[in-house]
Amino acid sequence: MHRLSLVVLGLLLTAGAASAEEGRSNIWKRINAWTVGSDRSLGGSCYAATSYDAGAILRIGFYPRGSTNLAFLSIGNAEWKSIEPQREYDVALQLDRGRQWPAVAFGVDLTGARALVVNFSNTDFFTEFVRKNTLALAFEGRVVASLSLRDSMKAVSEMFKCQEAVSALIPNGGQGAANDPFAGAGGNAPNNDPFAGGGQTKSSKDPFAM
Repeated sequence: MHRLSLVVLGLLLTAGAASAEEGRSNIWKRINAWTVGSDRSLGGSCYAATSYDAGAILRIGFYPRGSTNLAFLSIGNAEWKSIEPQREYDVALQLDRGRQWPAVAFGVDLTGARALVVNFSNTDFFTEFVRKNTLALAFEGRVVASLSLRDSMKAVSEMFKCQEAVSALIPNGGQGAANDPFAGAGGNAPNNDPFAGGGQTKSSKDPFAM
């Protein structure tokens, strides 16, 4: 995996739960529990986000055009306080009972929660993501989050439409600030904190990179 650039990481540090997105986003559409919008801190790039009763936060979105990676997936939880920003964590993602996607995630400090961010550089994960019902995140051999993907196909479809609109309205593809592009148009860790004591720097091979 290509390492998350410090510039983009700094932007992601301000990202919050779906309910906190609105102060820094232009909302494109709401689809049941999902919010789709354009993120001003990422140059207007679009995302889809949702939150869960157990406190988990799921966000998938694009990076600005010209970034090293195409898109990212972040999973966070208010209980995961021991995640260290910018630290690497070897994780695995699994959609339903399909193959696992091993990846190196990076810790970020969201508003009210810590999260892990996984980058990917092609659309393969998108294709699988919208077809499945659940997403599991495994760390050190055990599943630490199992999240429903209900309505994810509709949400990601709207995210692509949102990005097309942003790209049409912002000629440089989201580089630089965007106001409103739509105007006028660990094994010993406690059960509730699986990352306590974990996260040693390890190898960073990226199965998502082309």
